[in-house]
Amino acid sequence: ATSPRVCADPMYGAAQGFLGSLLEEVGCRVEEINSEQNPIFGGVNPEPIAKNLSKLRSRVLAGGFDLGIAVDGDGDRVGAIDERGNFVNSHQIFALLLRQLVKNKGLDGSVVRTISTTSLIDLMAEAYGKKVLVTPVGFKYVAQHILKGGVLMGGEESGGIWVQGHIPERDGALMGCLLAELISYEGRGLGELLDDLRKEYGEFLYWRGDVEVDEGRKREIQKELSFFDPGPRLGEKVKEISRIAGLKYIFQDHSWLMIRPSGTEHVVRIYAEASSEERLKNLMEVGLDFVRG
Repeated sequence: ATSPRVCADPMYGAAQGFLGSLLEEVGCRVEEINSEQNPIFGGVNPEPIAKNLSKLRSRVLAGGFDLGIAVDGDGDRVGAIDERGNFVNSHQIFALLLRQLVKNKGLDGSVVRTISTTSLIDLMAEAYGKKVLVTPVGFKYVAQHILKGGVLMGGEESGGIWVQGHIPERDGALMGCLLAELISYEGRGLGELLDDLRKEYGEFLYWRGDVEVDEGRKREIQKELSFFDPGPRLGEKVKEISRIAGLKYIFQDHSWLMIRPSGTEHVVRIYAEASSEERLKNLMEVGLDFVRG
Protein backbone atom coordinates (compact mmCIF):
# COMPACT_ATOMS: atom_id res chain seq x y z
CA ALA A 1 0.00 0.00 0.00
CA THR A 2 1.21 3.49 -0.83
CA SER A 3 0.77 6.71 1.11
CA PRO A 4 -1.48 8.90 -1.09
CA ARG A 5 -0.95 12.62 -1.55
CA VAL A 6 -4.24 14.31 -0.70
CA CYS A 7 -5.36 17.91 -1.01
CA ALA A 8 -8.00 18.58 1.66
CA ASP A 9 -10.61 21.35 1.32
CA PRO A 10 -12.83 22.08 4.33
CA MET A 11 -14.35 24.98 2.35
CA TYR A 12 -13.70 27.42 5.24
CA GLY A 13 -16.11 25.37 7.36
CA ALA A 14 -16.15 23.53 10.67
CA ALA A 15 -13.74 20.81 9.46
CA GLN A 16 -10.82 23.22 8.94
CA GLY A 17 -7.68 21.86 10.60
CA PHE A 18 -9.49 18.65 11.50
CA LEU A 19 -9.90 17.27 7.96
CA GLY A 20 -6.22 17.57 7.13
CA SER A 21 -5.00 16.27 10.47
CA LEU A 22 -7.32 13.25 10.31
CA LEU A 23 -6.08 12.35 6.83
CA GLU A 24 -2.48 12.67 8.08
CA GLU A 25 -3.31 10.47 11.05
CA VAL A 26 -4.44 7.66 8.74
CA GLY A 27 -1.22 7.88 6.73
CA CYS A 28 -1.79 10.41 3.95
CA ARG A 29 0.55 13.18 2.88
CA VAL A 30 -1.72 16.21 3.09
CA GLU A 31 -2.00 19.83 2.07
CA GLU A 32 -5.08 21.67 3.35
CA ILE A 33 -6.56 24.69 1.56
CA ASN A 34 -9.38 27.09 2.48
CA SER A 35 -8.68 26.41 6.14
CA GLU A 36 -8.70 29.84 7.75
CA GLN A 37 -11.65 31.56 9.36
CA ASN A 38 -13.72 33.29 6.70
CA PRO A 39 -17.31 34.26 7.65
CA ILE A 40 -18.41 34.41 3.99
CA PHE A 41 -16.67 31.14 3.03
CA GLY A 42 -14.51 32.86 0.44
CA GLY A 43 -17.63 33.95 -1.42
CA VAL A 44 -18.40 30.35 -2.41
CA ASN A 45 -21.32 28.31 -1.12
CA PRO A 46 -19.68 25.64 1.10
CA GLU A 47 -21.31 22.72 -0.69
CA PRO A 48 -18.90 20.16 -2.23
CA ILE A 49 -20.29 20.14 -5.78
CA ALA A 50 -18.41 20.66 -9.05
CA LYS A 51 -19.03 24.39 -9.54
CA ASN A 52 -17.74 25.18 -6.03
CA LEU A 53 -14.50 23.20 -6.21
CA SER A 54 -12.54 24.95 -8.96
CA LYS A 55 -9.77 25.96 -6.51
CA LEU A 56 -9.41 22.39 -5.25
CA ARG A 57 -9.37 21.04 -8.81
CA SER A 58 -6.63 23.52 -9.82
CA ARG A 59 -4.54 22.64 -6.77
CA VAL A 60 -4.86 18.87 -7.35
CA LEU A 61 -3.68 19.25 -10.95
CA ALA A 62 -0.92 21.79 -10.22
CA GLY A 63 0.40 19.86 -7.22
CA GLY A 64 0.17 16.40 -8.76
CA PHE A 65 -2.04 15.12 -5.94
CA ASP A 66 -3.57 11.64 -6.03
CA LEU A 67 -6.85 12.86 -4.61
CA GLY A 68 -8.75 15.97 -3.57
CA ILE A 69 -11.28 15.75 -0.73
CA ALA A 70 -13.83 18.46 0.09
CA VAL A 71 -16.44 18.55 2.83
CA ASP A 72 -19.30 21.00 3.29
CA GLY A 73 -19.62 23.75 5.89
CA ASP A 74 -20.48 21.46 8.79
CA GLY A 75 -18.34 18.57 7.56
CA ASP A 76 -20.98 15.88 7.10
CA ARG A 77 -21.10 15.73 3.27
CA VAL A 78 -18.27 14.89 0.89
CA GLY A 79 -17.15 15.55 -2.68
CA ALA A 80 -13.91 14.62 -4.42
CA ILE A 81 -11.53 15.46 -7.27
CA ASP A 82 -9.75 12.53 -8.91
CA GLU A 83 -6.15 12.29 -10.09
CA ARG A 84 -7.19 13.63 -13.52
CA GLY A 85 -8.84 16.74 -12.10
CA ASN A 86 -12.36 15.44 -12.64
CA PHE A 87 -15.12 15.97 -10.08
CA VAL A 88 -16.34 12.78 -8.41
CA ASN A 89 -19.96 13.21 -7.34
CA SER A 90 -21.77 11.77 -4.35
CA HIS A 91 -23.28 8.87 -6.33
CA GLN A 92 -19.87 7.81 -7.61
CA ILE A 93 -18.39 8.10 -4.11
CA PHE A 94 -21.18 5.88 -2.76
CA ALA A 95 -20.41 3.28 -5.46
CA LEU A 96 -16.64 3.41 -4.95
CA LEU A 97 -16.95 2.99 -1.18
CA LEU A 98 -19.41 0.12 -1.61
CA ARG A 99 -16.77 -1.58 -3.76
CA GLN A 100 -14.14 -0.98 -1.06
CA LEU A 101 -16.29 -2.30 1.79
CA VAL A 102 -17.47 -5.46 -0.02
CA LYS A 103 -14.86 -6.40 -2.60
CA ASN A 104 -11.73 -5.35 -0.74
CA LYS A 105 -12.73 -5.61 2.94
CA GLY A 106 -15.24 -8.46 2.76
CA LEU A 107 -17.84 -6.76 4.94
CA ASP A 108 -21.50 -7.79 4.97
CA GLY A 109 -24.91 -6.19 5.44
CA SER A 110 -27.70 -4.50 3.53
CA VAL A 111 -27.31 -1.24 1.61
CA VAL A 112 -29.66 1.70 2.25
CA ARG A 113 -30.14 4.51 -0.24
CA THR A 114 -32.62 7.32 -0.74
CA ILE A 115 -35.00 7.19 -3.71
CA SER A 116 -33.07 9.96 -5.52
CA THR A 117 -29.73 8.13 -5.41
CA THR A 118 -28.19 6.39 -8.44
CA SER A 119 -29.49 3.01 -9.66
CA LEU A 120 -25.85 1.92 -9.99
CA ILE A 121 -26.00 1.02 -6.30
CA ASP A 122 -28.76 -1.50 -6.99
CA LEU A 123 -26.77 -3.21 -9.77
CA MET A 124 -23.63 -3.39 -7.63
CA ALA A 125 -25.51 -4.69 -4.61
CA GLU A 126 -27.16 -7.36 -6.75
CA ALA A 127 -23.77 -8.44 -8.07
CA TYR A 128 -22.42 -8.56 -4.50
CA GLY A 129 -25.47 -10.42 -3.17
CA LYS A 130 -26.54 -7.56 -0.90
CA LYS A 131 -30.09 -6.41 -0.18
CA VAL A 132 -31.01 -2.81 -1.07
CA LEU A 133 -33.45 -0.77 1.02
CA VAL A 134 -34.86 2.41 -0.55
CA THR A 135 -36.09 5.34 1.56
CA PRO A 136 -37.68 8.77 1.05
CA VAL A 137 -35.34 11.75 0.60
CA GLY A 138 -33.54 12.67 3.83
CA PHE A 139 -30.83 10.99 5.88
CA LYS A 140 -33.17 10.57 8.85
CA TYR A 141 -34.93 7.82 6.89
CA VAL A 142 -31.60 6.10 6.20
CA ALA A 143 -30.75 6.34 9.91
CA GLN A 144 -33.96 4.53 10.86
CA HIS A 145 -32.71 1.43 9.05
CA ILE A 146 -29.20 1.82 10.47
CA LEU A 147 -30.61 1.79 14.02
CA LYS A 148 -32.41 -1.50 13.32
CA GLY A 149 -29.04 -3.14 12.59
CA GLY A 150 -27.65 -5.30 9.82
CA VAL A 151 -26.75 -2.40 7.52
CA LEU A 152 -23.38 -2.18 5.77
CA MET A 153 -23.70 1.25 4.22
CA GLY A 154 -26.25 4.03 3.76
CA GLY A 155 -26.30 7.25 1.80
CA GLU A 156 -28.19 9.98 0.03
CA GLU A 157 -27.91 11.98 -3.19
CA SER A 158 -26.66 15.13 -1.46
CA GLY A 159 -23.36 13.53 -0.34
CA GLY A 160 -24.19 12.30 3.15
CA ILE A 161 -22.87 8.75 3.61
CA TRP A 162 -22.61 6.33 6.54
CA VAL A 163 -20.66 3.09 6.92
CA GLN A 164 -20.89 0.17 9.32
CA GLY A 165 -19.20 0.69 12.70
CA HIS A 166 -19.77 4.45 12.89
CA ILE A 167 -22.41 6.43 14.80
CA PRO A 168 -25.67 6.60 12.78
CA GLU A 169 -24.86 9.90 11.12
CA ARG A 170 -23.21 11.31 7.98
CA ASP A 171 -19.48 12.04 8.18
CA GLY A 172 -17.63 13.71 5.31
CA ALA A 173 -14.18 13.47 6.87
CA LEU A 174 -14.52 9.73 7.48
CA MET A 175 -15.64 9.20 3.88
CA GLY A 176 -12.59 11.16 2.73
CA CYS A 177 -10.37 8.81 4.73
CA LEU A 178 -12.08 5.78 3.21
CA LEU A 179 -11.52 7.15 -0.31
CA ALA A 180 -7.83 7.60 0.53
CA GLU A 181 -7.77 4.03 1.87
CA LEU A 182 -9.37 2.81 -1.37
CA ILE A 183 -6.77 4.34 -3.70
CA SER A 184 -3.98 3.21 -1.39
CA TYR A 185 -5.32 -0.36 -1.34
CA GLU A 186 -5.88 -0.49 -5.10
CA GLY A 187 -2.77 1.48 -6.05
CA ARG A 188 -4.86 3.44 -8.56
CA GLY A 189 -6.74 6.73 -8.57
CA LEU A 190 -10.51 7.26 -8.41
CA GLY A 191 -10.60 8.07 -12.13
CA GLU A 192 -9.22 4.65 -13.05
CA LEU A 193 -11.52 2.92 -10.56
CA LEU A 194 -14.54 4.69 -12.03
CA ASP A 195 -13.45 3.46 -15.46
CA ASP A 196 -13.65 -0.08 -14.00
CA LEU A 197 -17.20 0.51 -12.78
CA ARG A 198 -18.27 1.88 -16.19
CA LYS A 199 -16.88 -1.20 -17.94
CA GLU A 200 -18.67 -3.49 -15.53
CA TYR A 201 -22.02 -1.74 -15.08
CA GLY A 202 -22.27 0.92 -17.80
CA GLU A 203 -22.48 4.71 -17.66
CA PHE A 204 -24.70 6.48 -15.12
CA LEU A 205 -25.10 10.21 -15.77
CA TYR A 206 -27.07 12.25 -13.25
CA TRP A 207 -28.83 15.61 -13.23
CA ARG A 208 -30.86 17.53 -10.68
CA GLY A 209 -32.65 20.84 -11.19
CA ASP A 210 -34.70 22.98 -8.81
CA VAL A 211 -37.51 25.00 -10.39
CA GLU A 212 -39.02 27.87 -8.42
CA VAL A 213 -42.83 27.97 -8.59
CA ASP A 214 -45.51 29.89 -6.70
CA GLU A 215 -47.68 28.07 -4.18
CA GLY A 216 -50.60 27.82 -6.62
CA ARG A 217 -48.53 26.14 -9.31
CA LYS A 218 -46.99 23.80 -6.74
CA ARG A 219 -50.45 22.63 -5.67
CA GLU A 220 -51.41 22.11 -9.32
CA ILE A 221 -48.29 20.01 -9.89
CA GLN A 222 -49.06 17.86 -6.86
CA LYS A 223 -52.49 17.09 -8.36
CA GLU A 224 -51.25 16.65 -11.95
CA LEU A 225 -48.49 14.24 -10.91
CA SER A 226 -51.05 11.55 -10.12
CA PHE A 227 -51.87 11.17 -13.83
CA PHE A 228 -48.69 12.45 -15.52
CA ASP A 229 -47.07 9.90 -17.85
CA PRO A 230 -43.72 10.82 -19.46
CA GLY A 231 -43.73 7.64 -21.55
CA PRO A 232 -45.51 8.89 -24.71
CA ARG A 233 -43.26 11.94 -24.97
CA LEU A 234 -40.21 9.65 -24.81
CA GLY A 235 -41.73 7.08 -27.15
CA GLU A 236 -41.71 4.21 -24.68
CA LYS A 237 -43.58 2.75 -21.73
CA VAL A 238 -42.72 3.40 -18.09
CA LYS A 239 -41.56 0.14 -16.51
CA GLU A 240 -42.21 1.09 -12.90
CA ILE A 241 -43.52 4.03 -10.87
CA SER A 242 -42.32 4.69 -7.32
CA ARG A 243 -44.28 6.95 -4.98
CA ILE A 244 -41.83 6.90 -2.07
CA ALA A 245 -41.13 10.64 -2.53
CA GLY A 246 -42.92 12.56 -5.26
CA LEU A 247 -43.14 10.34 -8.34
CA LYS A 248 -40.26 8.45 -9.91
CA TYR A 249 -40.66 6.98 -13.39
CA ILE A 250 -38.28 4.10 -14.09
CA PHE A 251 -37.64 2.79 -17.62
CA GLN A 252 -36.45 -0.53 -18.99
CA ASP A 253 -32.85 0.66 -19.49
CA HIS A 254 -32.53 1.70 -15.79
CA SER A 255 -32.88 5.39 -16.70
CA TRP A 256 -35.38 7.35 -14.63
CA LEU A 257 -37.09 10.69 -14.07
CA MET A 258 -38.26 11.89 -10.67
CA ILE A 259 -40.39 14.93 -9.84
CA ARG A 260 -40.74 15.98 -6.21
CA PRO A 261 -42.42 19.16 -4.95
CA SER A 262 -40.54 20.47 -1.91
CA GLY A 263 -42.36 20.25 1.39
CA THR A 264 -40.73 23.43 2.74
CA GLU A 265 -39.99 25.71 -0.25
CA HIS A 266 -41.74 27.04 -3.35
CA VAL A 267 -39.59 24.69 -5.39
CA VAL A 268 -40.13 21.55 -7.43
CA ARG A 269 -37.09 19.29 -7.68
CA ILE A 270 -36.44 17.32 -10.84
CA TYR A 271 -33.99 14.42 -10.90
CA ALA A 272 -32.91 12.28 -13.83
CA GLU A 273 -30.38 9.55 -14.56
CA ALA A 274 -29.45 7.95 -17.88
CA SER A 275 -26.62 6.17 -19.68
CA SER A 276 -26.08 8.89 -22.31
CA GLU A 277 -26.07 12.69 -22.49
CA GLU A 278 -28.82 12.65 -25.13
CA ARG A 279 -31.09 10.44 -23.05
CA LEU A 280 -30.44 12.54 -19.94
CA LYS A 281 -31.27 15.72 -21.85
CA ASN A 282 -34.55 14.22 -23.07
CA LEU A 283 -35.55 13.23 -19.54
CA MET A 284 -34.63 16.70 -18.25
CA GLU A 285 -36.70 18.43 -20.93
CA VAL A 286 -39.76 16.27 -20.22
CA GLY A 287 -39.51 17.06 -16.51
CA LEU A 288 -38.94 20.78 -17.00
CA ASP A 289 -41.79 21.12 -19.50
CA PHE A 290 -44.19 19.39 -17.12
CA VAL A 291 -43.23 21.54 -14.13
CA ARG A 292 -43.35 24.78 -16.08
CA GLY A 293 -46.74 23.87 -17.50
